Amino acid sequence: MIMPTRRHGIRVLLERQALMLGRDLNIVREIEGLASTRAAIRAGLGFAILGRGAVYTDMQQGNLAAIPLCAPVLSRRLILDMPVNHPPTRAMIEVRNILTSVIKTLGQEGHWTCLP
Repeated sequence: MIMPTRRHGIRVLLERQALMLGRDLNIVREIEGLASTRAAIRAGLGFAILGRGAVYTDMQQGNLAAIPLCAPVLSRRLILDMPVNHPPTRAMIEVRNILTSVIKTLGQEGHWTCLP
């Protein structure tokens, strides 16, 4: 399996799940960066567990195949952190609105599941 370095969120999520199941991950390569990871997969150097959005275009173009993982269900949260000790600026509010809109659109297009 091709995995990012230990500090990456997907790696942390998968290692935690493997530990809970009493399994080891067979990591054959550590590659940082999504473009490099996809290139390694296309070159036949291994496979990776990635979010659907990370490979969506490659799937549409027929460059990569993807198989959904059904069990156990793995999930991550996206969190927008804003300071509480002063009011948000107009720029902060606008960025929040843009991010919220993009996330909802990507969820509606099936790139990921959005929970309320």
